[in-house]
Amino acid sequence: MKTILFILSLFFVSFVYSQTTNDTISYYKEITNSTEFTNKQNNSQKWRSDVKIYIDGICDSVAEQEVYKVVNELNELIDSIEITVVNNKDESNLIAFFGFCTDYDKFEPYAIPYSGNNYGLFVVYPKNNEITKGSFYVDVVRCEWLDTALIEKTKKHLVREELTQSLGLYNDSMKYPNSIFYQGFTYTTEYCDLDKKIIKIHYNQ
Repeated sequence: MKTILFILSLFFVSFVYSQTTNDTISYYKEITNSTEFTNKQNNSQKWRSDVKIYIDGICDSVAEQEVYKVVNELNELIDSIEITVVNNKDESNLIAFFGFCTDYDKFEPYAIPYSGNNYGLFVVYPKNNEITKGSFYVDVVRCEWLDTALIEKTKKHLVREELTQSLGLYNDSMKYPNSIFYQGFTYTTEYCDLDKKIIKIHYNQ
């Protein structure tokens, strides 16, 4: 009887592991194989050189500290490249822009059709599936119009979401409300375990 129970236990563990892996791969494909606004199918794109972020615009201490926090977390997850914040704009290849949507439109004209309806946004420029430069923005002006209790959470969430998606994880999904890639508006300020797996798959495999 013990042998039978042991075999059944192994089968159950194997089944759960396989199901979890399949769910992760399915979610990864959903996040990387299309874009949020166009739904255009594309091959997975990512940075292959180190990412150097320059903080521009009217960035307050909450937003700036969150950039550094997210960068540190990403570097813990990613082996293939390093992400840093630089003081010289000329050295950068990714701009973190903080300001009003119309300010970002002047800086990034491709954002014009989308920025007015979004508190955060990113624009990247891939070449042969390699992202070579880009920017993301957080509308810190409109964030200040929110209820006081939500301002800080919103800024932190937007920094994490837009910075993460600018790494080639373009799409949103309605599947997991605790994921940073959730389509609905949330105040998530941490990566869930599934998010971490998605980031690792994209850059470490």
